[in-house]
Amino acid sequence: MKSIGFWLLALPALLLGCSSTPRALEMEHRAILAQDQAWASAAAAKDVERTVAYWADDATLMPPDMPPLKGKDEIRQYVVAGFKMAGFSVAWDARDVVVAPGGKMAYEIGTNRFTIADSTGTL
Repeated sequence: MKSIGFWLLALPALLLGCSSTPRALEMEHRAILAQDQAWASAAAAKDVERTVAYWADDATLMPPDMPPLKGKDEIRQYVVAGFKMAGFSVAWDARDVVVAPGGKMAYEIGTNRFTIADSTGTL
């Protein structure tokens, strides 16, 4: 009987010890937003190396109307070309960050805006 009582008390403690606390998840949420803002600042400043640094070496970028770009070198070439376009700017705003209860996965929802000059140079 004593062993059953022990497990009834120990099991919730073990399970709680395995999950992230709301405070830890909020810290992850804030850290993701901070990194997102730093990345947006790098892109707004057209700093190629700082912008590209946020992608993993084996990342795949899927631009519209193009085949996927695989790896940091291809992504860097794409970013360099974009930054050289007349009137180019990029900005984004994270609206929400969702962190999974275990803290091992998160996703962000937001909006972005790309601007380039048209064929007459008008933005």
